[in-house]
Amino acid sequence: MLSQHQAVLSYQDTRLDSISDSVARAKNTSLAISDELTQQDQVMADAGRDFERGTTRVQRETERVEDVRKYTKSDKLVKFLLFLFLVFFMFLLLTDGGCKVVPTGRNC
Repeated sequence: MLSQHQAVLSYQDTRLDSISDSVARAKNTSLAISDELTQQDQVMADAGRDFERGTTRVQRETERVEDVRKYTKSDKLVKFLLFLFLVFFMFLLLTDGGCKVVPTGRNC
């Protein structure tokens, strides 16, 4: 009976050693997974920061494009002012350099 009890204890010790090895492997695997997740989290955080910077740059450039678009819309104003300048210039030419409009005392 004692030898049978020792055999059972020996079998249980073997099984416990096997379970202990399995637990140690599971622990090592979970630590490796934890390290990998930490690295992936860092990569994702870096990508998020890069994305935010890119988004900010795109917004800034979009604002600049919008400013240029507004400026080109105001091109109508520039054309109108150019037209007024040309009309004024033609007026001066047709009135002998403005002498008939504003007499200055110089020889026209």
